[in-house]
Amino acid sequence: FLDAGYWYPAWGYDPSYNYYDQDGPIYTYGNLLPDQVIANVQAVLQDAGYYAGPVTGSLNVETRAALANYQRDQGLLITGAIDQPTIESLGLY
Repeated sequence: FLDAGYWYPAWGYDPSYNYYDQDGPIYTYGNLLPDQVIANVQAVLQDAGYYAGPVTGSLNVETRAALANYQRDQGLLITGAIDQPTIESLGLY
């Protein structure tokens, strides 16, 4: 039966594909949605010379690499993720 109390993944979710761009929590600020936060982070990293890709609002491999490089250079914990210390260091809050 369809509703047996189990969680069903969203349409388009492929369980055989084990990496999605936004797999994991994203720290947000203000009333912004996660994709807006990612786009803002990409723009700031682009201005600082860490990110050379397009501002898409998607937490892709290039964005994670830029985040990790920025975090390393700033002496932050290197997570490659958008977290509170990184947001504050970027001046986005």
